[in-house]
Amino acid sequence: MAGLAGNTSQAALARVTLGRAGATSRRRAVKTLGVAFFGGGVAWQVEQHLPWRNWVADVRTASGERRSLVLDDGTQMVLNGASALDIGFSAQRRMLRLHKGEVLITTAKDGRQPARPFVVMTRGGEAEALGTRFVVRAKEGESALVSVFEGAVQLTPRTAGSTLVLQAGEQASFDAQGTSSASAVHEDSTAWVDGMLIARAMPLSDVLAALQPYSEARLVCEPRVASLRISGTYPLADAPRVLAVLGALPQLRVRPLTRWWGRHEIVVETSD
Repeated sequence: MAGLAGNTSQAALARVTLGRAGATSRRRAVKTLGVAFFGGGVAWQVEQHLPWRNWVADVRTASGERRSLVLDDGTQMVLNGASALDIGFSAQRRMLRLHKGEVLITTAKDGRQPARPFVVMTRGGEAEALGTRFVVRAKEGESALVSVFEGAVQLTPRTAGSTLVLQAGEQASFDAQGTSSASAVHEDSTAWVDGMLIARAMPLSDVLAALQPYSEARLVCEPRVASLRISGTYPLADAPRVLAVLGALPQLRVRPLTRWWGRHEIVVETSD
């Protein structure tokens, strides 16, 4: 399958460097309603399922938007589209709460002594950076995928007793009950930072997951074609064009669908 070559310039990343996110009075008022939920454990799980957490998060991106951020300690982050997280630095640790979406993090050395750990909290547990560059992506339910490119990251499921340390070049999923086995990860998986999707024999289901932050409609595929391998380089800024290319494959058809409750979906299915 041929990629959409020559579109890199169209997909150049528009970086927006922010100071520390300042909550408005409205956002502070709404957050006050949930202060009792920030303790952890079951309380954290309940709070994460409240939809307003995404609306009032410290840092948010819309569908199709990416945003760069430099934290007070010098840590650099890039949020993918349709993402939301809170920033919670204290005297004891540096913490992010990822509510939805995906974030690339390059941690800085903490200037305080003793150095504070850097932790990303998800619905299923915590990912602690051990001096590193890594990605955390919230998946369906409580699951999250962590990919490590420099250093190491320790995964600690919320209820399981065991932990998993990922080294550079490894990735694994985890939820409250445990972790998957580590597998290899390629640097191409961070191409979204530059507005591109680089697929190397990538399952169709994963291609659609990578496109989802750039589509207002929900992207789904039939189970029969979910494992179909796709290769190519595609501009994320033009998700409809990428879907059109997929629909041009002899074995696939792309069909828009509106559910009775008004939700728009784009279904990739077999052409027969």
